[in-house]
Amino acid sequence: MDCREAIEYLEDFLEEKLGEGQASALEAHLNLCSGCAAEFHLQKEMKAAVRQMATRHAASPQLRASLRQTEAGRVAARWLQWWVPAAAFLLVLGLGTALYLASPPARPSAPPALVVEVVNDYIRFTQRARQEEAGGSDPQQLIKWFQGRLDFGLDLAVDGRKDFQLVGGDVSYFLDRKVACLLYRKGPHVITLSVLRREGIEVPKGSFLSERGHPLYLAQHRGFTVILWERNDLLHALVSDLDAKELTPLATSIANT
Repeated sequence: MDCREAIEYLEDFLEEKLGEGQASALEAHLNLCSGCAAEFHLQKEMKAAVRQMATRHAASPQLRASLRQTEAGRVAARWLQWWVPAAAFLLVLGLGTALYLASPPARPSAPPALVVEVVNDYIRFTQRARQEEAGGSDPQQLIKWFQGRLDFGLDLAVDGRKDFQLVGGDVSYFLDRKVACLLYRKGPHVITLSVLRREGIEVPKGSFLSERGHPLYLAQHRGFTVILWERNDLLHALVSDLDAKELTPLATSIANT
């Protein structure tokens, strides 16, 4: 879910009108996007203020009964019925404006450079006419192909899970270092696995735990899912248009092998 969709769904989410799947997707987006989370909390506070002000200004039963005893009272009662909600609305509008000016929604923070780069690599690889030509699809031959082309040892089970098919690999670059890029397929979906030296790179903060307990970092960028983890002084990053739930089994399989 991107920011545009998240903002459109906020009101229905606050009114509990979203389906379970949409609500879960929105909650996941709010956990990652500080800008949308700020807008969510602002709307939530304004709705709470509207309910509170309307309750405070409700006329008592005794006052309403007294007003109904005279013609003037009946007129006043009709005027009161209109004025109370209007006054509450104006008060809440002023309160909402003050809250907005005092604490404007935070701008979404820029994604880590590593996340941006692995997504860019993903786009470059998937735009190739034939991804399979790079490095070969045999796991053992691919490991040998990387030898001499990298400045670190590639030590992982490149075949991963059986429902993800290895189709090739190539060398890319990030800052001052080489990156091993492996390509997988799951049906029509392409997945890239980038492996590079961790030294000198700031690891993004925040994580979720896979079902086997290995800490994984989750990010979304340009509509793609990124799952990143550390192992043996190396960084690993999976990128795909698959959602996190579908991509996590491959990340867990490789990270814990």
